[in-house]
Amino acid sequence: MGLQHQARPVGPRLPIGLRGTAALALGALLWGCGGISAPSGAERQAAGAITVVETAQFADMLSAARGAVVVVNFWATWCPPCVKEMPELSRFYTEYSAKGVAFLSVSVDHPDLIGESVRPFVKKHALPFTVLVLNESEPAQVGTALAADWDGAVPATFVFDKDGALRKAWYEEIALGELAGAVDPLLG
Repeated sequence: MGLQHQARPVGPRLPIGLRGTAALALGALLWGCGGISAPSGAERQAAGAITVVETAQFADMLSAARGAVVVVNFWATWCPPCVKEMPELSRFYTEYSAKGVAFLSVSVDHPDLIGESVRPFVKKHALPFTVLVLNESEPAQVGTALAADWDGAVPATFVFDKDGALRKAWYEEIALGELAGAVDPLLG
């Protein structure tokens, strides 16, 4: 059974569609993964880009990031805990992208709502990273790509080590200190 896309707030722990989320993740991943440098000032100014991707492309992004610590965060514009954690994630991205950490931000808003919901949200919160929006809604496929038992509820954050192994997962709002505490030991 596919995830259901939600256009308005209905609760943060509901399974939802993953369309709209892959866009942020792609740009963030490309900036943070092996051999690709952290964004320059000009690239940071271009942040806030939104890209729609298929689950297979998302899986390829995770594979391509081997050699870097990867953080993947799934969120939605209508999810209060997601909105609340966004400043922490922005600070994390700003600090840790310079350390070579790949950060994939994936909105689970429906792709048809990019102009209506996602783009205004990205602008309002001045997100410093690219946002990915998945063009599919099968949680099993995304869970397989993540190598995680994830039902599609948001917020959800996953940390992968340099070998691509899942090291930590949160299925709730995350704070900067928690995320940094999971990532720092993997950087050495």
